[in-house]
Amino acid sequence: MIGARALGVIGSASSLATVFSTAMIYAQLKTVPRWNTALTSLLFITLALTGGTIPSGCVDTELLMLISAGIVQIVYWINGDQALAPA
Repeated sequence: MIGARALGVIGSASSLATVFSTAMIYAQLKTVPRWNTALTSLLFITLALTGGTIPSGCVDTELLMLISAGIVQIVYWINGDQALAPA
């Protein structure tokens, strides 16, 4: 029988795969230049991991993930603004 830890790992991996697949759908849309970038997947994964660490209660990890997500978000916005110029 599969243990609780193994189910947690399988569930976490499946959740990340779902988030990544959704991000890739957005990243493939050429009609929205802001989304048509590799940063879309990075942003989705970073935000998903950040959301997953918040209920963990590990304040150091939460803070690190929030800072990471903020940096990725700012870079994404800057890149997205530049992507709109040629369009």
